[in-house]
Formats: sequence, C-alpha cells, structure tokens
Amino acid sequence: MTRRGLSLLEAVIVLTVGVILLLPVVNFLIVTQKSAYKGLDRLETLAKARIVLEKTQRDLKNFCFSDTVGLTIASDANHFVAIFPAYPAAYTGALYSGDENPVNLITYTFDRARKTLARSVKVHPLLRSDFPATPEILATNVGNFSIERRVILGQTFYDIRILILPSSAYVKNAPTELRTSVRSEFEARLERHPHFITNRRSTIDLPPP
Repeated sequence: MTRRGLSLLEAVIVLTVGVILLLPVVNFLIVTQKSAYKGLDRLETLAKARIVLEKTQRDLKNFCFSDTVGLTIASDANHFVAIFPAYPAAYTGALYSGDENPVNLITYTFDRARKTLARSVKVHPLLRSDFPATPEILATNVGNFSIERRVILGQTFYDIRILILPSSAYVKNAPTELRTSVRSEFEARLERHPHFITNRRSTIDLPPP
C-alpha cells in the first residue's frame, strides 16, 4: 500500500473551499463587532448627554434674578456662553432674609472648536464651597449646546439642547441629541405669589469680580 500526498491542485482546491467556508464566519464577526461598537458608543453618548442635561436642569431650576442680574447669553462662531446666578442646590447652612440673597454665579462655556462643554461656579463668600476653582469639563465630543429663553402663555421656560458626537468611527453619522425645558422655581413662585415675596426687587448680593 502506497501513501500519496496532496497534489498542488488538490491543495489549492482544499484551500479555496476552506476560504469560501470561512468568509461568512469572518463577515459575521466583523458585523457583530461593528454592532457592538455602535451599541457601546450609543450608550456612552447617551450617558454623557443625560449627565449634562440633568446638571443644567438642576442649575436652571435654582436660577434667580433681580432688576440688574439675570441670564446672560453670548454666542459667536467659536463659543456659546451662558452666565446666570443660582441659589446653591441642597444648601443646609445659615438662612438669610430681607435684602441678603447670597447666590452663586454659574457659567456654561461651549467651545465649538474643541467640542468641549465646561461648567464653572463662582461661589459667594458667605456660602461654603466644595466646588473646584477650575472649570469642570462636563462633556467632550460635543456637537452643540444651547440654552434659550422662551415664553409660552405668559410663562417663561428655558430650553436646553445638547448634541453629543460619537467617538467610534463606525457611527460617525449617528449623534445623540437630547432636549428639554425647565422652569426656574424662583420665577414660578414670583408669578404665583407676586405680593407675598417682599424681597422680589432686592439686589442679589453677588461677590465682587
């Protein structure tokens, strides 16, 4: 009995058949990998957008104003900046009345070139501060961010829009955009009880620049 090896033609045929059988498996793995990247990136961008939206909502709910101080918005080709005073969230320190209204000054800065959104807080000297002095980067890969004042049926709302761009090359054309509207609790109380808040015209005691 003689043993014969594969001829070159047989080897080529076997190799070709093997490659043909493996191609669907490889394609399946590639598609699965792309889907996994898309899903993970979608979750990441959604989480970033929700964090920004919830933090901005909280700040605008605590937004307050006087005759001279309110919401200031500046926008150009490079930056979007929103500055407004707000009562400190979850403050448990001393209470003030009359013309004393110590508040913090909050700034949101969207850098269009760097695609970053930063939040900084200028804390009133009378309020205890646990905030860092440097601006906090809320999100990267930001495609757009805006705060817009809107009046509906005589009531003021603040529209917030955040657009997060995907970081994966597989989902270049699938950004995540979230929008919401929020009311200032301070402003809502003024509208409901305009004659029961005696210090509604008082000057907000902001720290010197």
